[in-house]
Amino acid sequence: FLDRTLDLMAWGSLRPDGGAGRLGVAELGTKSDDVADGPCALGAGAVGAAVWIGVIALVVMVGLGVLAYDVNVELAKIPAMALTFVVGSICFAVLGIAVAGIAKSASSASALANATILPMAFVSDIFINLGGDRPEWLQVVGDLLPLRHFGIAFAETMSPFSATPAILWDRLGVLVLWAGAGAVLARRRFRWDPAPGSTGRSSRRSGRRSSV
Repeated sequence: FLDRTLDLMAWGSLRPDGGAGRLGVAELGTKSDDVADGPCALGAGAVGAAVWIGVIALVVMVGLGVLAYDVNVELAKIPAMALTFVVGSICFAVLGIAVAGIAKSASSASALANATILPMAFVSDIFINLGGDRPEWLQVVGDLLPLRHFGIAFAETMSPFSATPAILWDRLGVLVLWAGAGAVLARRRFRWDPAPGSTGRSSRRSGRRSSV
């Protein structure tokens, strides 16, 4: 899930100053009035592809757990697992678009994604569960971030001690709130046009490559 989240948050590489310009995003937006032919379709495809990779990774990891480690997956909890995965994917996809909107270039989008997700994973007990050894302020920070709520909600669907249907609505509610905040930020900040100054740098790099 961490890898797929990082992919979603770093999809700003599809902006025109990254790879989208070479794929003809500008031309896509002018060939037809149909939104499916425009850059929105390209962005939706990027997010959709990352989510599908996440689905495949989920199936492989759960399957490996069942076959190699005798993990017991209760059929009654599969709907909760699917719901949690979908809500989490939507949340982090929207946050990814918001991060891409803040970044000034494709390269800085990837760096910003790493600088965001890796510390969040540590304070959210994704890598190591610090338990009661953490400072109280770090506990508060982790509780405010979406990744901890996603991890707890999904772990509940796999726990043999949780009661069916194992849906933690309060945790999913936090993810929905984060998705809403990310949507507002993405709507205000994300543009397909490259940030001022980034096109010039990209053009100069392209010119140097051409001259070589």
